[in-house]
Amino acid sequence: MASAPTSPSSFAVQVLQGLGDQPTPQDVAALDAVAAAEGGAGPQFGVPDNTANYNPWNTTQQEPGSIPVNTAGVQSYRSWPQGVDATVATLEQPQPGYAAIRSALAQGNSSQAVEQAWVDSAWGTKSVAGVTPSTYLPNAGANPAGGPLTSFNFTGATTPAPSSSVASAQAQADAPSPSSTATPTTAAQELSAVSSGAAPAPSLLSSILGGLFGSVEGGILDIVLTGVFVLVGLGLIVLGVSRLFPGTTRIAPLAALAA
Repeated sequence: MASAPTSPSSFAVQVLQGLGDQPTPQDVAALDAVAAAEGGAGPQFGVPDNTANYNPWNTTQQEPGSIPVNTAGVQSYRSWPQGVDATVATLEQPQPGYAAIRSALAQGNSSQAVEQAWVDSAWGTKSVAGVTPSTYLPNAGANPAGGPLTSFNFTGATTPAPSSSVASAQAQADAPSPSSTATPTTAAQELSAVSSGAAPAPSLLSSILGGLFGSVEGGILDIVLTGVFVLVGLGLIVLGVSRLFPGTTRIAPLAALAA
C-alpha cells in the first residue's frame, strides 16, 4: 500500500502511477503547478480558506462519504487513497481535453505540454505556471456531474466565440435594411444608368401610363389601353386613305356587307 502523500509532488506521483504512467520530473513539475493554481487540500497542505480535504486539484468527482465544500461541488474526501482514486477517475473521464492531458503525461518529456493541455481542457484551471488557454473548447466550463471545477465559475471567464453560422446570422440581423439606407436618385442619375446599360430603359407606354396613372406597369390595364391605341391608329389610317382616294376607298355600309 502506498504511503500517504506528504506534498503536492508525492500526490502527483501517486496519480501518475494510478494512470499507469512512469513519473518523470517534467510531469511532476507540471502537476505541482496545477496544485498551486488550484490550491486544494487546504487542511493537509496549509492552503488558507480551502477545506477540500485530500483534494489538491479540486476535482468534483464524488466518492463514498465525500462531501461538497462549495456550490461548484468540489469534494472533501475522507483519506488520501480516496483523493488519489477520485483524481485518477476524473482524468479518465471522456471530457474535452482529458485525452490530451493523459497523452502529454504519458510522454512525460514536457512540463509545458502538460500545462497547456491542462488549461485547454474542460478541467477549468485558467492558468498554470503562466500558461493560459490557447482556445476554449466548445463545452469547456460545463462542470458535469462528477466532473471537475471549471473556470467559468470564476469572474473574468472567457466566453467562447460564436460559430460561423451564428455570427453570419447575427451580422445579417444587425445589418440595416435597404429601405433605411437607400439614397434617393435624381432623374439625371437614372438617365445615366439607362444610357450606360446599368438599368433597362422604360417603354414609351410605361412612361405614358406612369404619368397618367402613377406607377402602372403591365397588367390588364396596360393591355387594354394598348389595344385601344392600336384601334385608334388603324382608324386614323383608314380615314386618311379615304380622304386621299374618296372615289375608290370607302367602308361599305353594314347592310351591304350583310348582303
